Amino acid sequence: MIEVEKKFTLGEKDEKRLLKDAEFLSEKTFTDVYYDTEQFFLTSRDIWLRSREGMFELKLPLHNGTKRRADQYEEITDERQIRNRLHLNSNNAIEDALDRASYMPFCVCKTTRRKHKKGNFTIDIDLANFHDFTYGIAEIELVVSDKHEVESAVEKITHFAKAHNLTLKPVTGKIIEFLRQRRQPHYQKLVESGVVEDF
Repeated sequence: MIEVEKKFTLGEKDEKRLLKDAEFLSEKTFTDVYYDTEQFFLTSRDIWLRSREGMFELKLPLHNGTKRRADQYEEITDERQIRNRLHLNSNNAIEDALDRASYMPFCVCKTTRRKHKKGNFTIDIDLANFHDFTYGIAEIELVVSDKHEVESAVEKITHFAKAHNLTLKPVTGKIIEFLRQRRQPHYQKLVESGVVEDF
């Protein structure tokens, strides 16, 4: 499964226009815990390991160093595959294996997500709570099964956004925004690594 998504900040009129005739799917609240080493071994390579309500997910980039027009990740949810990719000991619980390999939590984020469907597009409206500040963001997403479909998915998302008069501009994701506001050394490492564009 490959997620192709583009982030947007929405004003009230933008959201109303975007969600007109969209199918409401769900609203849920979940907590994510993100992991990395003290040297930012994963995130400096645009690899994201998180636990969502106790289930681990690993997101691997598919941008190949090119300037991205949308986020493109392979998402791995099978714990055995995650252990293999991270070379973790298979005899311990995954939390213990991560700890032994010097991975530790660097961010806890509680998100309330309203999910909608419009045509083939999934629209997520997120309000992320980081305890001392909140951050609102929208994502328009297509899921494809093959890498050869990614560029076409980017074009479709861009066309869909333009058709709804959304502003196409760089938008900071919620975890990047947390790092920018609260973990500057980590954020600067991602800028230096080319993972984040500082705008």
